[in-house]
Amino acid sequence: MSKTTNAPQKVFVVGAQKTGTSSATRALRALGFNIGTAMRTIGDTVDYDGDDVRAQMARAVLLAAVKADGLQDSPGAFFAKDLDEAYPDAKFILTVRSTQSWLDSMLGYFPNTT
Repeated sequence: MSKTTNAPQKVFVVGAQKTGTSSATRALRALGFNIGTAMRTIGDTVDYDGDDVRAQMARAVLLAAVKADGLQDSPGAFFAKDLDEAYPDAKFILTVRSTQSWLDSMLGYFPNTT
């Protein structure tokens, strides 16, 4: 990926779903950051039947990053290396959670999957 020149400071909240990414995003928004997500851009631009879906998704994540001060949650978190290459001065916040707490939260979020 090519590096972005003269880019403003970016902040990316990377971590699996249900690890505090939304809480971190609320805090950043309270501080005035415009934090977006790449889901809509990926849905609008990626051809899942096309060639090199990973490259298409990476381009969509980078496109979403241009439109905001940063991104949160997946799928952007899965492209942290691409984001770091494009925005070498960006800050990354990795959210984590204990395995059992994460499983309990996921089961609560998706209650009919057991």
